[in-house]
Amino acid sequence: MSSEKSIYRLKQAIMRRIPDIRVLSALDDMYRLMAMPFGWVTYLITTRVLRRPYFGVWLASAQGNPLRHPLIAEAVVKCAKARRAEGLDGEFRALEIGAYAGASTIEFATALRTAQIAPYLMYSVDPWDAYLDAINNPRIHYRMMNRDLANGNVLRLFVRNIRAAMVSDVCRQIRGRSEEMLPLLQGQQFDFVYVDGDHAPAAVTRDLNEAQRLLRPGGYLCGDDLEMQLHELDPEFVTKHADEDVALDPQSGRIFHPGVAIAVEQFFGRPVSSYQGFWVVRWTGEKYEDVVLSLNGVA
Repeated sequence: MSSEKSIYRLKQAIMRRIPDIRVLSALDDMYRLMAMPFGWVTYLITTRVLRRPYFGVWLASAQGNPLRHPLIAEAVVKCAKARRAEGLDGEFRALEIGAYAGASTIEFATALRTAQIAPYLMYSVDPWDAYLDAINNPRIHYRMMNRDLANGNVLRLFVRNIRAAMVSDVCRQIRGRSEEMLPLLQGQQFDFVYVDGDHAPAAVTRDLNEAQRLLRPGGYLCGDDLEMQLHELDPEFVTKHADEDVALDPQSGRIFHPGVAIAVEQFFGRPVSSYQGFWVVRWTGEKYEDVVLSLNGVA
């Protein structure tokens, strides 16, 4: 994980110096292609010899910002401890929408185990199938993701990763698109829901609506990829790039996810508490309250 963080910090430094999304995308695709042989060897050594979880360039399994992982861990443990303080007994239930190779799954499950929260279960909803819009996102990176999702390689890595992290016994997989699977969870309630699926505005909004239905009062609703909130951006620019997975804000030079920025602010009607792009709020049963985290996301 430390090497993943080092690579991400290097990417951040490059992004600050090259304010052109086309150049950045081309450089990222070049990096992935050049690193592929090394990534394959590292993948084999990590999964087959060391039998550890793997998150790297192979299968595009290093998803998201690894600097957010301490924040993810703090949020789920804080939620679980608050539940305990309320005097609620029984199983702590966490749900993530979007799992890919299992980085967030392992982070949540490991944090709960380390904090001695028991019993608990981690549910992951993911199609583990090609879902990315290749027309609006034509980069090699996305085509590779679609291919490895469609042929089952990402799902196989997910299973290997949770087994290697020794959390498979508390992890449950629900395979299918969230718009099909979440409505089937009738009568279910979760203490913690994490939204990180399809980044299209309509998809994020749909997932947020389903998440609210499934969240118990006092539970936490959170998600990833809110690098910039809508009030910080030019609305016309965001609307123009709404169907793209990522865009570069011409004023700040920051990479952000337009669909997430649009959907989150429209759903809540205001900016929400956000840390390094990880956002989190608490549902009282009537309204959402911001959640204060002590970590700054730089580990």
